[in-house]
Amino acid sequence: MGNGYRLEDLLPVIEEKLKSGGLFEININGTSMLPLLVEKRDTVILGPFDGRIKKYDIPLYRRKNGAFVLHRAVKVYENTFCACGDNQWVVEKDIEYGQIIGVVRAVVRKGKKIPVSSFGYGLYCRLWELLRPVRKYIVKIRGKLKR
Repeated sequence: MGNGYRLEDLLPVIEEKLKSGGLFEININGTSMLPLLVEKRDTVILGPFDGRIKKYDIPLYRRKNGAFVLHRAVKVYENTFCACGDNQWVVEKDIEYGQIIGVVRAVVRKGKKIPVSSFGYGLYCRLWELLRPVRKYIVKIRGKLKR
């Protein structure tokens, strides 16, 4: 993530932009959000965190070890949430709202902007979450087919 820069270096700029109600577009690094988001091809448009996460939101948050993560919220509680990357099957638990930097408002996939409020995006989220119990096998099969 980060338009050729380290996200760590961009963080003050991102936080300032979001704090003023603006949006910030960042590149994707890593494979944890495949098949939706592809590294070096796709970007996400972050908006400010309004104090509440909903199921299927994609927050950008910082783990306690300092790592930046962009994963989908799969369970939401009053002060914490659980998240999982689309290309993963193990759920990360007890993420605190205070760790959130911003929340994805749109994905830019293959150059096409897709608002997270769109019907097709919502359908994708629900279907992909239903497949989480078998996602491990889908990922393994897809990897073998690519080789």
